[in-house]
Order: sequence, then C-alpha cells, then structure tokens
Amino acid sequence: MSDAEKKEEFDIHQGHGDHIECICDDTGAASFATTWLPEIVQTGDLVLTTQRPVANALGDGFPSETKVFLVGKKNMPVRALVMIAANEKERNNTVISAYPECDGAEAEVRLTAIHEWANGIEATLEGAVLGDARDVAFFDTRYPLRKGFYKIGETYTFRLAAFAYKARFLDDKEKCLRMVGREAEDWYERVGKAIEWHAEFDNEGHIKPIEIRMDGAVGFFCGPAAYPDDCQFQSPVFGNGELLHEFGIDFFKLNIGIARDEEDVIVPLIVRKSLLDRMPNPEEAIRGCCWLQGYCVSPLEEGAQ
Repeated sequence: MSDAEKKEEFDIHQGHGDHIECICDDTGAASFATTWLPEIVQTGDLVLTTQRPVANALGDGFPSETKVFLVGKKNMPVRALVMIAANEKERNNTVISAYPECDGAEAEVRLTAIHEWANGIEATLEGAVLGDARDVAFFDTRYPLRKGFYKIGETYTFRLAAFAYKARFLDDKEKCLRMVGREAEDWYERVGKAIEWHAEFDNEGHIKPIEIRMDGAVGFFCGPAAYPDDCQFQSPVFGNGELLHEFGIDFFKLNIGIARDEEDVIVPLIVRKSLLDRMPNPEEAIRGCCWLQGYCVSPLEEGAQ
C-alpha cells in the first residue's frame, strides 16, 4: 500500500506536479515551469479576477485578504491556468500555482464537502450527482471566485472534465467474462434461473459457455481520502474522439461516463496520445486513472464576488 493510500485525511499540502504531467510527455513538469509558465503569464488572457479580496492562508508575507486572478489562453481547448495573488503589502503579484483546465460538460452536483488546500484559495470539492446516486470529487479550478459562496447541501452546475494519468484499452479477458463447464452450470443454477435467463445446451445436455460482456460498463471510483479527485475509471468511449495539439504534444479528447443510473453523466477525458497507440473507436472501452476537475457556472448570489 502506498503512502497516499495510507492517509486517512485530506492532504492540504498537495500540489499540481502530477496534474501538470497530464499535459506533458517526456519533458515533465520541470520543463513546463521553464517553458510554458513564463509564456502564459506574459501573453495569456485574464480568465477571471475576484472583485473583492478573499481570505487566504498564504503566509506572513501576504495580507489576510487578497485579490486573486487567473491567467490563461482562453481560445485553447486544453489550457493551463496560472493563479496569481496580488500582494498589496509588498506591492507585487505572486504566482501561487498552475494547472491544466478544460471546458467540461455540465453536471448538477450537490455539494457534500469542501476541502480547502493549505493556501486557503484552492479547494477540492466532493458531491453527488444523479439525484445522490453517485459520488464525485473534483478540484475546483476557479475556487477563489466562489469562496464563501458555496453552501453544503446545495446543488450547483459545474463543468466537469478529466485529465488522464494512465489509459489503456481493455484486453479480451476484460471485455468479456466467459464461464465454461461446471462454472457455467453453477452460475445458471445460482443466478440464471432466478432472473429467467435461459441457458443453451449442447447435444450431451451440458450448458454451453456463458459470455457476459463487460466493456459496456461505466465504473468511476474516487481516490483515497487524501486525494479524492484522483480517480480510477472504466468506460466505453461515447461518440467520436478529437485529436488536439497543445503544449507541443498531441492529445485525444474523448467522452467517457463517470456515473450511470437512469441516465449517464458524460465528461471529456484528455489523454496524451502517447498513452494510447491509436484513437479509440466509438463504444470501445478504455480503463485508467485520471484527475477530475471543473468549475461552477451557477449564477453568483447578489453581493458575492
């Protein structure tokens, strides 16, 4: 068991190194910091700014409340955001963090928990979708704008997206569960008759192999308490994927399911092309690990940011 899995509480001191590596190939996060970060700060667009100072925990060098703004290139389907805090004490601006963002698919989420990071202006949210049928956890990419606005138990509209750490196609054994001989007979006696499933028999009266397809299933599991927004997934690809080229590398933009009940919650998954040897076909299943993130698009209450 890894140290992350042993943690029983949310890690408020985490960073974005792994998240940035989702949009880097061999160069990694270190190259991003030296190559892309300065360019984004110098040439990026203003994505948002808080209209009033927000409470923070940035340390003694900062005032207890400060304005925060996010810079990024708005016209990029996959972009990096740089969070900058205005330090009126020192009369300068300070880069706080940087991370990837994608405009995701809208989903109604009832908030159940807000985990603020150590700096007080970043947060991971937990909630429920599909009428509380499924739990989700995700990093709020624009939390400073909503700090003090959210209420636990209330439902908000978020645009959710995922970035893949790992992704692969299912192998043949994972695609189809096959039971043969006595195993098939036991399954039919235990389950098949109960659901009025009719077995097929060979000429000698033995049940033929039973095959149950597994590649149409949607599975999405939040990570450990320390990092609940690091999720494991399996899903068929919904519709056609899209090839993107950003940050000097190629990506697949795919639609996957993260929750299924009477309806599906489908979000874009950004996958480095190097993780998959080809574009997945529609309905073809993939499996992997990802970082779920998003931002709120519900109207702000009067008097908020």
